[in-house]
Amino acid sequence: MATLINELSEQTAPICLVIDDLHYITDETIYAVLTYFVERLPPHVTVVIATRHDPPLPLAQLRARRELIEIRLAALRFTAPEAAELFNQSFGLALDSADLDTLLRRTEGWAAGMTLLATSLEGIPKRSERMSFLKQVGQSSRYIFDYLAESVFNREGATLQAFLLATAILDELTPALCAAVSGQANAGATLAALYRRNLFVIELDERDRAGQPVYRYHDLFRTFLRERLRTDTTSEQVRTWHCRAGEAEQFAMRKINHYLQAAAWEETAQQLETYGQQLLNNNSWQFLAASIETLPAELVAKRPRLQHLLGSIRLVRWQLTEALPLLAQAAQRFAAQDEPGAQGEALVALAVAQSLLGDVAAANVTTAQALALPIALASRVQLLTGRAWQWLWANEPNPLLADLDEAMALLAHSGDRQALHYFAPGFRAPLLAVPGALLRAERFVAMVEQWLPRTGAPARDDAFPTPHYAVNHGLANGGLVNGGLVNDELADDVLVQASLTFLRSMIATWRDEWALAERECAVALALSEDVGGLTMVGLEVEGYLQQALRTAMQGNWTQAQNTFDRLSQIFTEQAALRRDWQVACLYLYARAAWINEHFAVLHSLFAQMCMLQSQDEPFFNQPLRDEVRSLVLLTEGRIEEAITLLTEVA
Repeated sequence: MATLINELSEQTAPICLVIDDLHYITDETIYAVLTYFVERLPPHVTVVIATRHDPPLPLAQLRARRELIEIRLAALRFTAPEAAELFNQSFGLALDSADLDTLLRRTEGWAAGMTLLATSLEGIPKRSERMSFLKQVGQSSRYIFDYLAESVFNREGATLQAFLLATAILDELTPALCAAVSGQANAGATLAALYRRNLFVIELDERDRAGQPVYRYHDLFRTFLRERLRTDTTSEQVRTWHCRAGEAEQFAMRKINHYLQAAAWEETAQQLETYGQQLLNNNSWQFLAASIETLPAELVAKRPRLQHLLGSIRLVRWQLTEALPLLAQAAQRFAAQDEPGAQGEALVALAVAQSLLGDVAAANVTTAQALALPIALASRVQLLTGRAWQWLWANEPNPLLADLDEAMALLAHSGDRQALHYFAPGFRAPLLAVPGALLRAERFVAMVEQWLPRTGAPARDDAFPTPHYAVNHGLANGGLVNGGLVNDELADDVLVQASLTFLRSMIATWRDEWALAERECAVALALSEDVGGLTMVGLEVEGYLQQALRTAMQGNWTQAQNTFDRLSQIFTEQAALRRDWQVACLYLYARAAWINEHFAVLHSLFAQMCMLQSQDEPFFNQPLRDEVRSLVLLTEGRIEEAITLLTEVA
């Protein structure tokens, strides 16, 4: 997306990008990407969106900035002069004012309905028949497109009617799909004939895998056909058509949806197991979760891959307590089926969930179990990195360093890109406080810099995607030359670039190289802001924290406050980060306020930390809250209470 924005910025002529039928999009990830794009548009680029309802975009902010023009339904309704121009000038129907008033009243100026009526009238050559049609339209109480569609549908022969009904279940019409569903081998010729006759078939700007045209029915006509399915066709016949479509469909989500519509649970489960990982990697979480949840519970309970998929979705959505039983049951059933690799991957996700819930003891046990199984190298690095953080909270530096060493050794000998995606963002500031970790951070940076050229900005944004807690991670595609990567795409891997740059900034901070730290941090912030995404925002938060703490330690309290305020703004915009980061950031802000003797600010920050308390917050939030409370007690002269509380925290 950053590359697209950059390319648009290089253009000089005005550009208009039209996005039609946005209401069909339900994936939250797509709207997040679109929000990022809209908020960073060059001034000469205009985006036009057509949708039936308001999309989840920052419309209020765009209105406030006077960057949004809205054309609502009332403005789109045809007026009497516009209706006359459509029917009489464009279609040459020579209707009088009374006829035009009838059509305008029945359609309420609805452009699509009027166009369909005009198309229908155009196919009635005799004026007497037109008048009869118009009289029926004016007197009937049914929806206008029903009359229009029925007048078209009822004029066709039985074979074509059967074709229309059978193929009405399809969102897109291809010769192969229509032939499979309808059982009519000449489906391609039928589609072409419907299109030539302008029989509410629209040709799309694409081809199927056989190079044949792709069509769709007009929305109103398809709606009518699907209503006729409910009244004129048995549910068993519709299920049969959906099963045929599911077998012939090439796209995973449509294939699965057809089997769901047919209530073909076993077939649906098989397809979800086949394509579930692909859908998870493509961030189609909402569709995947809804599909699995539609299946009978007893069927899901017998299929550990479905449990694992659903548990992984719960995990990435931070529904941790719901993820635990699903992942645990999946691991147990994989073990019973003697699938150690799959069992290990389920245990990887389970360990992550346990760790995020603060159950360090359980996470350590699960991690050890997973590491003893044949899991993917990337999963092994992920577990070792996560366990290093567990050792940090347990104040166990030696095993922490051992896990870092093992993870780095795996990276050095494999060059696994997915593993690098787990390790690079995981090597964060708190780890550097452990004696010996700073040297390892420097070794890690030097190792990856052999594979990855330094950059101040991303070359493009289509690099290896941010990892999620997937079922199978896979290994790198590239080979190795002297322990290095021979995959040029790594040079464009912005997540790794940003992570390394932040790490260099942290190393410089620990080395008291303030100017270098500030330069590296500025580059890293530019990377994270340009590319966007939740992981990048997390790095951005850490970068601003570094800036705030450096300025506070240097005595520049005003600048530190401004940076902390910027962090607060990020949390307001990114609800998903609040639970993970905000309390920790407020803690550091409070420590800075304490050091600079701004006690009123300290009290206010402690109150905010208390307001953010929740049942499923990260386990380390409460100790941070207690430590700040002890500082508040000290400002109130309650020294013994503060000492007691600090002792409990320690």
